[in-house]
Amino acid sequence: MQRFKPLRFQYTFNSLMALVIAAFLTACGGGGMSLNPDPVVKKAIDVTSVYVQRFVENKEDPEAEKEVGLPLFYSGKVTVTISGTNLDAEPLTVRFPGCVGLEESAGGTGEQRVYTCTLRKIGYQPFSVLTTADLSLLWFSKVPIPYPQVTMFTSMGKIVFELDPNQAPVTVDNFLRYVHEGFYEKTIFHRVNANAILAGSLDGKMKSVPTHEPIELEKTGLSNLRGTIAMASATAQFFINVTDNQFLDTQDGGYAVFGNVIPDPSNMNVIDDIKAVETKTVGTYTEVPVTPITITRVEQTQ
Repeated sequence: MQRFKPLRFQYTFNSLMALVIAAFLTACGGGGMSLNPDPVVKKAIDVTSVYVQRFVENKEDPEAEKEVGLPLFYSGKVTVTISGTNLDAEPLTVRFPGCVGLEESAGGTGEQRVYTCTLRKIGYQPFSVLTTADLSLLWFSKVPIPYPQVTMFTSMGKIVFELDPNQAPVTVDNFLRYVHEGFYEKTIFHRVNANAILAGSLDGKMKSVPTHEPIELEKTGLSNLRGTIAMASATAQFFINVTDNQFLDTQDGGYAVFGNVIPDPSNMNVIDDIKAVETKTVGTYTEVPVTPITITRVEQTQ
């Protein structure tokens, strides 16, 4: 009996091996071999930094544009540079609600993507980058956009204003349009008195300067208090309140306040100096400064 045990074991082992080989060959399609392709490995997208900076025209070459490291400001065009790895592995979704006209520039790579847009909100504006397929969040931060400021240079000194696009978006955008076009550099303060000083519609010869179409007048909720700036018309004419004039909030439908003079003594001194000048009547215009008070330059400085 002992001599048959090794034979029985050998037979069992060989039988098992034959079954395993047969099963393998059957799965592989006979004597050939068919292998499934390797699974597609999804490349991990990684955003390592986001940089937002001003994008301005090259004034020496109007056909060219360049980026410069200047502070961001409301109404200014910016570039958004996203850096990382595998940024081209799949489409990205970029959300920047405080910046309108967001579009990607050509030439993006796996390491860098560039977008442009125009800032139309103030405060801390959310910015996020997500995958388009499943909206997985890759980056989130907030971009601080300050209140816009405008510096007005006059023949009697400079005045700095801070504008409020939260309360008066239509009026602020209208005013900045004229500022960016250099419109006010053609105008004078043509009426001054103890209540307000008025400018923005007449040139040094007391002739009207052509304007854009009128805007819709806003109810801004801001009051005509000393040091505020308000619209005197629905186009470019404005006035600065030298004293509290709350009655103008409702008179003739209300005069829309859209900002205020920076509360610095030097700014208010210029306003008080202008209101105190000697005036005269010129044709149908009253309270015209005897010595013209010209606006030499106006620029957005923040």
